[in-house]
Amino acid sequence: LIESTYPIEERGRFNSSDETLNRIWTIAARTLKLCMEDVFTDCPLYEQTLWVGDARNEALFAYTAFGADDIARRCIRLAAYSLDRHPMVQCQVPSTWETILPAWSFLWNIMIWDYYEHTGDAEFLDYIYPYAMKNLKAAAAYSDERGLFSAPFWNMFDWSGIDDGHRTVLHNSMFAAGAAGAAADMAIVLGRDDDLAWLRSYRQTLKDAINSLWRDDAGAFPDSVRDDGTVSGKISIHNVFLPLLYDIVEGERRDKLVEHMLNPPDNMTPIGSPFAILYLFEAMEKYGLHAEIIARIREAYQPMLDLGATTVWETFAGAPNFDGNFPTRSHTHAWSSAPLYFLNRIVLGIVPEGPGGRAFRISPHLSGLEWAEGASATITGAVSVSWRLEGNTLTVVSEAPPGTILHFAPNETHTGLAVTFNGKKVQ
Repeated sequence: LIESTYPIEERGRFNSSDETLNRIWTIAARTLKLCMEDVFTDCPLYEQTLWVGDARNEALFAYTAFGADDIARRCIRLAAYSLDRHPMVQCQVPSTWETILPAWSFLWNIMIWDYYEHTGDAEFLDYIYPYAMKNLKAAAAYSDERGLFSAPFWNMFDWSGIDDGHRTVLHNSMFAAGAAGAAADMAIVLGRDDDLAWLRSYRQTLKDAINSLWRDDAGAFPDSVRDDGTVSGKISIHNVFLPLLYDIVEGERRDKLVEHMLNPPDNMTPIGSPFAILYLFEAMEKYGLHAEIIARIREAYQPMLDLGATTVWETFAGAPNFDGNFPTRSHTHAWSSAPLYFLNRIVLGIVPEGPGGRAFRISPHLSGLEWAEGASATITGAVSVSWRLEGNTLTVVSEAPPGTILHFAPNETHTGLAVTFNGKKVQ
C-alpha cells in the first residue's frame, strides 16, 4: 500500500498523566491525517469525498493539531462554487449527486467564521462573504408561515433516530440561526451594515418561530412539524444543546435545557455519532461544564480503545443506522476527532481570544490529572503549555510566537492552590 495524505505538520500535541486521554488524542490525530487529502474527506475507504458538514468539524480540529488553514480555505471555496448551480450549498462537493443537506449548508457559513477566527484573513472573508449571504438569502426563501426553515431536502443531522423525515425539522432552523449569527459577525468585520440589519432580523424571526413550539410539558422543543401539520411527539438531545449553543432561548427555558443537557430524560433521543457530540461539547463549554466534557470524552471513546482501535469511528456502537457485525460502519472518520480540540482547550487551557492568533487565555482545568503538556497550532506558530500539580502548588509554563499576548485566568479547579505562571505567582 502507498499511503498518500495531505502533508501535515504536527504542530499540536497532547500528553498527560492519564494514558487513556493520551491514546484518545493520538488516535484522533491519526484519523484526521488519514482524512486529509487535497480536501478534508469523510473517510479514506468507501467515499473519499468532501462532505461539507464533515469538513466544518475537521477544519476545527486541524487548526489545533496541524494549523492546516490552506486546506480549510480550499474546502470553503469548493463548497461556495456549488451555489452557482444550486440554491444552497450542496452537502458534498464537487458532485453530480445533486443533494442539499441543510444542516451542512448552514455549517458551511459557520465554518467560514471559524476560518476567520483562526487566521484573521479579512481578504478571504471579503471574497467569500457574498456566497455566505447568497446561501442564507436562499434559505430564508424556504421559510414557512411560522418563519421556520422548511424544505424537501435531506433533513438529517445525526445517525440517531431524530424524527426528521419531514420538510420542517427544528434543528435546521437552529443551525440557520447559528449561521445567521456567524454571517452577522462577518458583516460587522466587513462593515456591511445593510446586511447586518437583515441578518439580525432573519435570526430573530427564526428564534421567535422556534420558541413558538416550546413544549412546557417536556421542557424542550419537538423534533419537527410533520408534513400533515401536526407537531412531532418526539424530543431529542440535539434540540437541547443547539438552542443553548446558538443563544435561541433565555431565562427558565435556558435553565431547563441546561438541566436536560446534563441529565436527559429517558424518552429523549440520544446522540448517535461523535459528529454530533462536537456540538454538545461546544454548548457544554459555553456553559462552563468542562469536567463534564472530559468525562464524556472518556465515556464515548473508551469502547474504541477497548477494541484496539487505532482510529476513531463514524458512529457509536449501536447507532440506529448500523446493521452489521462490526460496532460501526466506518472505523476511520475524522468528524469524530473532537478530543483534539477540547483536550487542548480544557486540559491544557489554550483558548484563543480574538482572530488571527494574536492573544490567548491560558486556563488549564486539572481534570484529576497530576500533569499535562502540549501545544495548539496557530496561524503564527504553536502556543505551548505545560503544567504540574505538586501538593498544593500548581506550576504553569506557557510559550507563544513573538508578539502573541498570553494571560493566565484562574478557574474553579485552582481553588486552594498556590499558582505560578511563567515564574510569577498569580494566586
